[in-house]
Amino acid sequence: MIGISVFFFRQATLPQLLTINVPLGQLKQLTLPDSSKVWLNAGTTLQYPEKFTGSARHIRLTTGQAFFEVVHDQSKPFIVSANGADVTVLGTSFEVKAFKNEKDTKITVSTGKVGVLPSHTTKTATMLRPNEQASIDNASKVVTLHKVIAGDIASWRQNKLVFEKETLRDVMKALERKYNVKIIILNKDLFEQKITLRLDNQPLTTVLNVLSFSNNFTYKQQNEQLIVVR
Repeated sequence: MIGISVFFFRQATLPQLLTINVPLGQLKQLTLPDSSKVWLNAGTTLQYPEKFTGSARHIRLTTGQAFFEVVHDQSKPFIVSANGADVTVLGTSFEVKAFKNEKDTKITVSTGKVGVLPSHTTKTATMLRPNEQASIDNASKVVTLHKVIAGDIASWRQNKLVFEKETLRDVMKALERKYNVKIIILNKDLFEQKITLRLDNQPLTTVLNVLSFSNNFTYKQQNEQLIVVR
């Protein structure tokens, strides 16, 4: 009887886990219990406790893209788990892109220092500094480092479109989430075509017109939710 009572008491003291789902075509900003700020891109799911207890501030990016401005706390690291990787900071700003249907997870640092470590490994964490990005292959867990312009990577927060040598397939996935449409690429040869594009917030037709003109493809809008690229 005593054991049962203790069990229920412990269960009752656990903080409630909150889940935020951002619909396609929308962005969301929220403030965490420690006053850290998070921006969530379309199609993102984030889980966090209503109160941070214990020795760390632990949250989970189930899928999606999130930018964090973390309040500094030397005694309580801030940990984001996403796609089998843990990102650990004390107080900094950084982005995690971890969509379930993409082959890699990307962590980009804007300010401060960030430790990146694939889960279930004995390796030492990879340390990132401003304008550095770690790309983790979700299958092999191999970490590749890149120099980037962090401000461009996070420009989606201002509803801008910035792509730097990304494949047309990945660009179309981003457009699907931003504009809440379904895009089908019929010409498979276009999948790996590299795209560089910088646009302020524009209607989808404007974006597709620019892409089709500069990359030699045509498209047809079948209805409000379906666009076919040839």
